[in-house]
Amino acid sequence: MAALLKDSTKEGTSKDSQKEDGEGQASADDEAPKSIDWFEQFSLQTVEQGEVLAVEVPPVMGSSGINVLGEELPVEEGNRADLTAYAGPGTEVIDDRIVAAIPGEPNIAESKLAVCELTAFPKNIDFATGNVRFPGSVHVKGNVNPGFTVSAKDNVEIGGGVQGATVTAAGSVLIGGGFLGEADGRSGTLMAGGELKVKFVESGTVAVGGDMLVGGDIVRGDVSVLGKLKVEGGGRIIGGRISAGKEVHAKTIGSPTGARTVVSVGNPSAEEKTVKKLVAARALATMTEEDAKNPDEPDEEPDPDAAVEAAEDETSVEEDKPERKPRIMVSDAIYPGAVIGIGHAVKIVDTRIDHCILREVNNDIRIFPL
Repeated sequence: MAALLKDSTKEGTSKDSQKEDGEGQASADDEAPKSIDWFEQFSLQTVEQGEVLAVEVPPVMGSSGINVLGEELPVEEGNRADLTAYAGPGTEVIDDRIVAAIPGEPNIAESKLAVCELTAFPKNIDFATGNVRFPGSVHVKGNVNPGFTVSAKDNVEIGGGVQGATVTAAGSVLIGGGFLGEADGRSGTLMAGGELKVKFVESGTVAVGGDMLVGGDIVRGDVSVLGKLKVEGGGRIIGGRISAGKEVHAKTIGSPTGARTVVSVGNPSAEEKTVKKLVAARALATMTEEDAKNPDEPDEEPDPDAAVEAAEDETSVEEDKPERKPRIMVSDAIYPGAVIGIGHAVKIVDTRIDHCILREVNNDIRIFPL
């Protein structure tokens, strides 16, 4: 570096040579390799509904020939392709083309074009697969590793667990293992427009448009549910902030050590925040591969007002069915230090409450026996 700087200041160095050196440097910079996002490097090939998969090429009349005996060989007229013979499941024939009848993953099976609404991964979501964004349903047999994203316009099913990763679905999410919101220095989120089933939740952000069923415990989670939340197994809700639109059913809330645990039901402001999270999740679930590579240039901004109206329609109760008032059911105990909210009423628990149902009556939280 010092030698180069010294040479450039020598007497007799012409302006032209300096200009050439500058151009050479700029050219070298232009050719420098760009950084690669390995999380986005590998992706599925997907198609949208109506996308063209194949086009018929009409036969062209050939020229007659001559054999070795000098006899003329007349040309035969070619036959047009029968596109229906090549159109498999998930496709349709329109004029001279085979198009996708549904969004999904295109493939060729038994010499036919097909589009699958479900894509499956036999192992983990990692650098071998990259982030997954699919216009149908996704099934992962293994785990979703830290830093990766799985999003689907329909449903997501994961046989293992989710660690420090993002999983979003416009439909339901089923996780055979647990959700660890913090792993390897990365934060994770779970977003489901429908119902969510998971073995346990530890930290991280969770938003659910339907009901949520937890097979174990919720520890230090930020969980928002528009429907009902039921915590089975250990049934403990320890730390964090939990909100549900209709009902929370758990074994214990809080802990003997006084861990600050906030549980609310039927709070309009909490539901509004949940809807906003689901709006963002739906935008991610419908994001294309190109959108992911250019996150600062979205094709279309989601409409929060329209999404709120849609969520209200999806979670509304039919007029001929009586709606149960929001409540919290605890089969064991609520420990001191827990904060309970029902509607607009709030109660700070200062003494242990055993085997109870909590409801809001006249802007006050009342305790009833279980």
